[in-house]
Amino acid sequence: MPPRQRDAVVLARVQHQLQRVYAELPFYRRHYDAHGFHPDQVRSLEDFTTLVPVITKKDLVADQAAHPPFGSYLGVDRDQVARVHGSSGTSGVPTMYGVSHRDWARCGQAMAMGLWCAGFRPGDMVQVTFPFTMFFGGWGNVQALELLGAGCFPTGSMVATERQIEFLHALDVDAVIATPSYLAHLAHRAEELGTPVRDTRVELALVGGEPGGSIPAVRSRLREQWGDLAVVDGAAGSTSEMYPFLTNIGCLQEPGGGVHLFQDENYTEVVDRDDPNVPVTVGLPGAVVATHLWRESQPMIRFWTGDEGLLDDAPCRCGRTYPRLPGASSAGSTTCW
Repeated sequence: MPPRQRDAVVLARVQHQLQRVYAELPFYRRHYDAHGFHPDQVRSLEDFTTLVPVITKKDLVADQAAHPPFGSYLGVDRDQVARVHGSSGTSGVPTMYGVSHRDWARCGQAMAMGLWCAGFRPGDMVQVTFPFTMFFGGWGNVQALELLGAGCFPTGSMVATERQIEFLHALDVDAVIATPSYLAHLAHRAEELGTPVRDTRVELALVGGEPGGSIPAVRSRLREQWGDLAVVDGAAGSTSEMYPFLTNIGCLQEPGGGVHLFQDENYTEVVDRDDPNVPVTVGLPGAVVATHLWRESQPMIRFWTGDEGLLDDAPCRCGRTYPRLPGASSAGSTTCW
């Protein structure tokens, strides 16, 4: 879609979300009233950036403490919740994520679209080593792979490294989903066992959960260890709050890393680090702010992710017209400004 045409779609979705959260979600109504903002003020995407106050992880944690378990921004009745996930709570009380049935279905479609962008295809055998715990990562990728028509082998993080290596060889696995550090660990241990991963069929790796997918030195090292491996960054510049995070996804035509931003799914802005209502010129670094355009359950509207990056709107060789976030910090950081 031409960017200008897509911007019109994004604006319509932004306006719809603002009206809904103000009318139906007490968290947002209180927040907007406190900042003297009303959704009727947004008539352009520039208005959206310059007028709408951001929300932070601290805001969400405080609201869930006052209105447990999901806060006053769940947005749907409790009996409409299909999935409950959560943060690890390393900085305190875990944050609970409630996802409605409709949102979970849409998340699967968006994640499958992201996997296609990354190079996954029907018939691929994919080993998923992300943990199957409170974290979205493993579960979301399994759902997306099933929708895509790929074969999914969800080993998770509890299977011993040696057994993971055995499975890579025995099942003729085509692709792996893992953190960059675990891919490096698998390769190192496989060398020690005399069963190098270079001898497997693995040609594609989707990496996320930590920095590395867009760091040239890390990508180069993984290719050395695994052979002719395509390393694609998944979800850089996103967070669990912004699930489905594969709307930030790399492609096989970007050898340097970075991610495409599916702006008509989750809308990403880059703003001034000290003032989130000041946009940053394309090509200059700043703080990443993100918005759900269609989620009805716990929608994030201008969420301060804690990540940094810059927008690149140059054409991509893959043909997608989405802007890119080259070299962004990885998902998971939720430091508040």
